[in-house]
Amino acid sequence: MKRTLSIGACVVLGLAAVAFARQGVVTTTADLRYTGDVDASAPDKVTVLTHGVEITIDRPDVRSIEYLDQVDQEYHDKMAKLGPVDIPGRLDVARWAMDLRRLDLAFLAADQATTISPNDKDALALRTSIMQEMASEHPTTIPANPGSTDVLPPLVLTGNATPPAPATNPIIHPLLGPDDIQEIRRNELKFTDTSVKLRFDNDVRKRYAIAQGIDPNAFALRPQVEQAIAILSGADKSLITDVKVLTDPSAIAAFKIRVQPTVVMGCATSGCHGGAAGGDLYLYSTPDTESQLYTNFYALQSYSHQVKTTGPFGEGMARRQMIDRTNPSESLLLQYGLPPGIAQNPHPPLTNYNGLFHNTDDPRYLAIQGWISNALLPLEPAYDIPRPILHHATTEPTTNAAPAADIPPATAPPATQAATTPSTKQSN
Repeated sequence: MKRTLSIGACVVLGLAAVAFARQGVVTTTADLRYTGDVDASAPDKVTVLTHGVEITIDRPDVRSIEYLDQVDQEYHDKMAKLGPVDIPGRLDVARWAMDLRRLDLAFLAADQATTISPNDKDALALRTSIMQEMASEHPTTIPANPGSTDVLPPLVLTGNATPPAPATNPIIHPLLGPDDIQEIRRNELKFTDTSVKLRFDNDVRKRYAIAQGIDPNAFALRPQVEQAIAILSGADKSLITDVKVLTDPSAIAAFKIRVQPTVVMGCATSGCHGGAAGGDLYLYSTPDTESQLYTNFYALQSYSHQVKTTGPFGEGMARRQMIDRTNPSESLLLQYGLPPGIAQNPHPPLTNYNGLFHNTDDPRYLAIQGWISNALLPLEPAYDIPRPILHHATTEPTTNAAPAADIPPATAPPATQAATTPSTKQSN
């Protein structure tokens, strides 16, 4: 079926692949923009395959074509020209990227602006707007024909994959509770986390100092984060629970704004790791609560998988971590996000999946690699968190238990949370 557009283009609904296509953005003379696989090989027309819809635009109606690989380079060039505290310049780059529907690049530019000036109203407003647009573009289904009840497979924003149909009873990853969140915060605390809010209960600093033969008054003059790390690293483990980390360490704060948006948009859909199709790696697709944020972080940190390797003695199997702090580039979070043709350990086969990143120079790849290399501690902490039990449910679990009285509001663990099982790596 063909339908004529006001700009002289016609729409052909179907799933046919576009030959000679490159990912890009076509802008028409009517200021309409189409993002998808662009085929400009014909002299009289440009074809865009977007969300399963093949759109043909007459050449005279095309104002410009910007290919995504060129957009990435232009983004790098624009950012390189900015001064270290040029907030307006970064916001201009963010708006430019938004116009091209490159919300990932727009977010990175706006996020840099808020990092420079956390209270800048324009920067905060733009970053919030970008995040809202990212959330609004979660995969949905669209009619195959107007008025038809037939639908195309769920859309995947950051690749061309057609994921399996969502299961009616997805595998659910239990939420971490307040004690688990404290465990992660304590273990991820670094000496540079001077702005993290801390609380010391039951004269724990004095008790620690006396036990160590240190003048309590002199110990109290040290920066609070140094006091906390000293107590948490000490031999007397009974003191640990009296150190309360009230806000996110920098590693978690960076995960929240730099890593999780990309992972959620690309991996936490209902047909992927937001449902049963993702196997034993479940991610919350709308991590609005503290518990969901930390559960997603812990699910990624604790996950590992057997992959094929090639070495001096031939091929074999080796276990690789989703987040590898020792060898960041080998992290499956990065490897699985690369196109299969260039990944050392490609994502398990998925129809038409071509990765979350264009290549290792993709800003999203670099942001996650930088987070693993620089924000996280170099060695993975030995979290004292029971291994989560994955279970089938028709909805995501909710928690009704009240949080511990001595910790700021947090979500208590669900009844299905394991209580005594020692922490181990999840794997397939």
